Amino acid sequence: MAGGEDTWRERVFELFFGKEGLPKEEIFECFDLIETEYGNIAGLLRPEDSLEKLFAPVPTKNPFRSISYEIMAGDRIWDDLFERMRKHGTYDQRKSLRVVTVGDSVRVWCGRIPSRQAPA
Repeated sequence: MAGGEDTWRERVFELFFGKEGLPKEEIFECFDLIETEYGNIAGLLRPEDSLEKLFAPVPTKNPFRSISYEIMAGDRIWDDLFERMRKHGTYDQRKSLRVVTVGDSVRVWCGRIPSRQAPA
């Protein structure tokens, strides 16, 4: 159902990010990355959701497989996020940022700096 995807993306954008003036296209690119790694879940996530939800191990009886899934997915998302930070000129601030929620990662993806700062 191709039309359903656009509907939830529009709705999530309107509910959570549109009022912040974040660019819709960039938010949708961030959703694409999340869905590439985790399947069709971006519409279920909310800005206040912890990123730990995404990085939680994949259920499996093989603990080595679970760890490898977690590492691969987490690395890809952080690599892409750091690349976006370079694009937006915010990469040098990465050590002082505290990106802990889905909303934080979407904002950083769009070139914004989250209000939370990393502990000194």
